[in-house]
Amino acid sequence: MLKRSPGGFETKAAPFGFETKEAQFGSNGAPQELGELQNEVKQFTVDLKKFSTDTLTSFEQFKQENDKRLALLEAKKSVDPLIEEKVSKIADSIVAQQERSDQIAATLTRLNQNTGTGQENTSHKYAHKFFQTAAARHNPSHVIRPDEVNLKDYEDYKSAWNRWARKDESMLTVDERKALQVGSDPDGGYLVNPEMSGRIIDRVYETSPMRQVATVETIGTMSLEMLVDIDEITDGWVGETQARPETPTPQWRKKQIPVHELYAMPAATQVMLDDASRDMEAWLMMKLSQRFARTEATAFISGDGVGKPRGVLTYPSGTAWGQIEQIPTGHATQITPDSLVTLAFSLKEPFYANAVWMMNRATIATVMKFKDGQGSYLWSPNYQNGQPSTLLGYPLRFANDMPAIGAGALPVIFGDMRETYTIVDRIGMRTLRDPYTSKPYVKFYTVKRVGGDVCNYESVKILVVSV
Repeated sequence: MLKRSPGGFETKAAPFGFETKEAQFGSNGAPQELGELQNEVKQFTVDLKKFSTDTLTSFEQFKQENDKRLALLEAKKSVDPLIEEKVSKIADSIVAQQERSDQIAATLTRLNQNTGTGQENTSHKYAHKFFQTAAARHNPSHVIRPDEVNLKDYEDYKSAWNRWARKDESMLTVDERKALQVGSDPDGGYLVNPEMSGRIIDRVYETSPMRQVATVETIGTMSLEMLVDIDEITDGWVGETQARPETPTPQWRKKQIPVHELYAMPAATQVMLDDASRDMEAWLMMKLSQRFARTEATAFISGDGVGKPRGVLTYPSGTAWGQIEQIPTGHATQITPDSLVTLAFSLKEPFYANAVWMMNRATIATVMKFKDGQGSYLWSPNYQNGQPSTLLGYPLRFANDMPAIGAGALPVIFGDMRETYTIVDRIGMRTLRDPYTSKPYVKFYTVKRVGGDVCNYESVKILVVSV
């Protein structure tokens, strides 16, 4: 759950009586005090250790109850509904703990990165990104040198942008209007404060598993073009005096991933903007990151590619280029332990090093109950802080946009997602302030351009619920 606070927000995991806080940010989007941020890192580390201990304890309890259930099933006796309910509740609890642990680990990684540089270096980094984004709108190939960054102009823009978001361009002073022109578009738009923009993307990374496991590219053009090497060199055995004819040369293929517009439009009353002490950047960051994370995560999994990224589940089944092989479960409506093993061993050997599982929470709760022929559980909780749980020895990622188990569904992905999927970000975001169309509300129309597509069809396999 997200709980608003005057300077930012805090994250609270209520189901287990466990509470953590995000670092508080000032109006410029930067940490108020480096010491406070370091304290947050220490607290997150303690919380992460607590989650690991709680998960291990719960898993031992789960194994005891599930073993009773399996023993009754093997004896062909009916299982007490109370045992079924208890096993399901413990499984759901463990899955929720593990999911929260993964979120804390992602946040901890970002906080550790933020404590690695001083405030001055951080401001200069965002200022450089700001001027680079502004320059790319006119000439994508132009590169801003560090000595071309005017830190004062950037700080003036941040201050003017916050007043512009609260009031209107007509209410700004001459100097503030001049400062805003640094980030002005010909159509009247303005760049989002790069510090706020960066933190929006950071939070999207924390909540979208595809961004954590896939390849992410940032471009300054309409699309990303890449060459794909999929052909092999033909060879053959020859005798000492036999002729050696020319063999075919491998062919390259070109892959193009266009970017699409993703938008959000949070609104606030003018009275709230005038009177509230809330940090406008923190409020917008929270609203936009929630919207962007949900929308793009769904597209990366199941998007049809029309006006949005194409999802990894939308390709036909097969082994040819442009198809992704689907492994049947052997059951019309359920997944089986044998099908997971078959899926894991269907992947080509070069892709095992970075292979991960992806499925939703309900599917994970089902998989947790599976054992192999020796009576060992296929699923295992993480024993190291910040590491995901494993299934058959490979990391398991929570992807709540994956389909639920059912006839014909595709509930499980296994493969090297960094090799498989590429996410393309068009640099920068843009915000338009609209105080006219929905009085007394002021809308903040924010656009981010993002694309995504599969680049290697051999590095991933999908489980299909089918005989």
